Amino acid sequence: NPSFGYTAKHRFEGGLVSVGVDVKHSIIENVSFSGDFFYSGDITHLTDSLKGAKYTPSDVFKIVSSVGGFHKIDSKELSELICGG
Repeated sequence: NPSFGYTAKHRFEGGLVSVGVDVKHSIIENVSFSGDFFYSGDITHLTDSLKGAKYTPSDVFKIVSSVGGFHKIDSKELSELICGG
């Protein structure tokens, strides 16, 4: 699979989330979040956990749901945003 970059944004109940993802050979190389959402803790824990993961909704969901931290943002919906679903 080729390399590509993907960006998306969505307003959840917990705020606006913008995400940028760089993918190479179906593996997340880099991911960033911005917006006016509330995140408890250090978001680099989530971004570091996602780096190296397979770029699939199920793999991303496992990481997002296990790390948590987003206030009033559903892990499944966030995972779908990250994966373009």
